[in-house]
Amino acid sequence: MKKMVLIYLAILLFFSCAKSPAPPLTMADVENEPAEPETVIARAPETLPFLASSEAYYSDGTLYSTGNNLLLYTPLETGEARPLCFDPLCQHEYSGTCTARVNHPKSRMIVKDGMCWFTAMTATKAIGDVPVCQLRAMDVASGKVRVLYEQEQDILDFWLLGDTVYLSSTTAETTAEDGKAHTEITGHPVLRLEKNGSTTAVINDPDGMQPVLVGSDGGAVYYRSKVSGGSLYAADYGFQKSVPVFEPEARSWNLTFFDGWLYYIRRTDRTVNADNDEEIEGEFDEELSFTSGGIVSICELVRRGTDGEEEILCEAVPTPKYNAGEETRLFRIDRDAGILYYVPLDLSYRGSVVWELSAEEKAFHAQFGELHDKPILTKQYSQSEGRLTALDLVTMESRDVLSDCGADIVDLYAVEDGRVWARFELYYVEEIKAKMAAGVKSDSMLTYAYTGSEEILP
Repeated sequence: MKKMVLIYLAILLFFSCAKSPAPPLTMADVENEPAEPETVIARAPETLPFLASSEAYYSDGTLYSTGNNLLLYTPLETGEARPLCFDPLCQHEYSGTCTARVNHPKSRMIVKDGMCWFTAMTATKAIGDVPVCQLRAMDVASGKVRVLYEQEQDILDFWLLGDTVYLSSTTAETTAEDGKAHTEITGHPVLRLEKNGSTTAVINDPDGMQPVLVGSDGGAVYYRSKVSGGSLYAADYGFQKSVPVFEPEARSWNLTFFDGWLYYIRRTDRTVNADNDEEIEGEFDEELSFTSGGIVSICELVRRGTDGEEEILCEAVPTPKYNAGEETRLFRIDRDAGILYYVPLDLSYRGSVVWELSAEEKAFHAQFGELHDKPILTKQYSQSEGRLTALDLVTMESRDVLSDCGADIVDLYAVEDGRVWARFELYYVEEIKAKMAAGVKSDSMLTYAYTGSEEILP
């Protein structure tokens, strides 16, 4: 045993002493065609657990999410979303001291071992005219909250690598013009949160490419640009050296490392067309009617090994939604069971809805000189027929564990405790009409979404 320890120490000394420590790689150093690295990074003897923040998180029988600027929790036994607040008399007011108040429409979170890390905008604290964004940690058993970090601008992402927190910070430059101060975002460096509350920049971002951590595998941590995609980089856990390892396709999403493979979704040049022979008579509002959606792009679910070997796991999956740099997830891996759950593409036409704006909605549009007095036609499509597929990564056998549940999975959070936890979008026309009749608000696409769970087959 002593001999093995000495060999391992010698390897570490080789990487640390052969050259002076290199500065962290910046996104400005990314090449379009990265060459094979001449030297390898110093890798840790094992892979650290890696968690990425999300708009909702499932852990220990509870789904955590946000709604109405509140941090919510939905226990498995009740299925009812409630504010994560421990004061029975609290009114959850905007400017109050409610621990569940996030004041942030896109708060992100990670939940692990009874702790909930989440981002929130303060209601009472600002620097100049800029509200302060905080990264907080809550003990979900006691409700005790600590502020771990704060900055003037939004915290866009954060991650846990082992027990270390990393976050996507924001750098800004303020200049004076015509007697007024103008603030310009100059980059989004990745910071490491130290134990004493200070931060250390581990990846700089001089060109605004917004680097994001992707995963941990083989004793290294990986990152790429959130804005342009581009090269995938491997770094040692201290971020003293980084090397390009792979150039994913320009249109690729949901990069995930597991057991020596990189899993991801990539778009193809193929499309699929939904059958739609329904003839609908009448004159409809051309500006607000939604009749497209019958033709969509086809994506593939693939995995790539460290030796360049590639396997196509599913030839047709939907395209993840991508908005303001945030992408939804359409597959998850159960690392303990070795099962990959994914949403297959199964496009179908579900019917149409003819409806009219309410008097209040017509008055709102009239303020801008828009007259909408014709009925609106909205055609409904399902992207997956409400399906979820499980793929055993050992036997490579697949089977549907959910089918025609009445809603498409558009963001997959977890598959645990006999249920799939996700954000769903309804596609049953009659259910959509019922919600309209009940006065439930929606947009002109009649998108009715909910965050929750559905029971799956064992």
